[in-house]
Amino acid sequence: MLVAGYPYLTESTFLALNNSIGDRVFIYDPLDYNLSRAFPNYLYPDKIKSAYERCSYTPMWKRFLNLPWLISIFLSSKKWSSSLIADIKSFDPKTIILITDMFPSSKIIERNFPDKNIILLQPCLIDAWEREDKNKIKRGIINFLLNQEFFHTQQYWGLEGKNNKLCLYDQEILDFFNQRRENIFLIDSPMKNYFGDKILRKRTAKEKDQKLTIGIFPIDYSSIYGDAYQEIFNETYSELCTKLRNEDLYIKVHPHDDEEFWRSKLPGGINIIKDAHKEILYSKTDIHISTYSYSTIEAFYSGSYAVNFQPSNQKMKGNLKKIFENNSSFYSECSDEVIQRINEFKNASTSQKNEMMRESLYKSVHSDILSIEELV
Repeated sequence: MLVAGYPYLTESTFLALNNSIGDRVFIYDPLDYNLSRAFPNYLYPDKIKSAYERCSYTPMWKRFLNLPWLISIFLSSKKWSSSLIADIKSFDPKTIILITDMFPSSKIIERNFPDKNIILLQPCLIDAWEREDKNKIKRGIINFLLNQEFFHTQQYWGLEGKNNKLCLYDQEILDFFNQRRENIFLIDSPMKNYFGDKILRKRTAKEKDQKLTIGIFPIDYSSIYGDAYQEIFNETYSELCTKLRNEDLYIKVHPHDDEEFWRSKLPGGINIIKDAHKEILYSKTDIHISTYSYSTIEAFYSGSYAVNFQPSNQKMKGNLKKIFENNSSFYSECSDEVIQRINEFKNASTSQKNEMMRESLYKSVHSDILSIEELV
């Protein structure tokens, strides 16, 4: 049983697990508080809908989206918790796979099913570095008033749960977790295997000088790095779009971002999309450009020429830069260099392009010690 987290991560994780272990896996959507308002109408592809179950009780935060969040939690949390426990008892899964241990549902599951085989699977890039926890006191007060640990008690994915097998496929973050917890397993990335099987091995590069399909995946980082950084980011990406308009260019908006925000920041007349299935996008994308986005790594796994572009000298924390150096085609802080490398790729022969794409199969720092099948 895969417990739903952020929908776009749930989708890619389910497809990867289905590819690895077959149709034994299904999704249970607990209608978590964290997700119901942020993604009220996320559309899963048909393949997922047929393996999808949802919580038998619809909590107030899902039924009444305009109800103040604190009131909805006090009115629904106990009934919702009981329903979630009853649902899982009725399913009686052999293995429960979480993609986060920070949500209320995952905390309830770990507390109430200590004898289950619970796996916490790395679903994407993990932010493993020291930082200030600004909302710890507020969460603690609400947990006290509810008389239960509804919200997480600390700030790090992977360190909240106490009753799970932590499965990581990025070796760069292994030291961080080894210093803080036990029961850690290095695995082959099921996502890499999925994109390799479904997209990369079926790709054929375009002819020399043929128009390229370029996907730009911008992100609003203002809440993390500040407005000054975001202003540089917006201006530089706008310049990139202008220089690449002669190619088949599209903009993919992050699920958390507002589509209109990017329409106002980037040149007009460019195809801007928000809702699209990754498999379709990556299979047609020759060049992928983003900034420290997990989409860069997914596109690289899929055989795109994946560019990790840092438009300013903002220093990244933890092992971010190293992770992306190992899981992208190249890293650059200069837009002129990005354009130059894209032109070189475009002018390369089909065989040369194919060789570049094959790097996505062999350039790997991921462990092959265990597969997810062995732990399930």
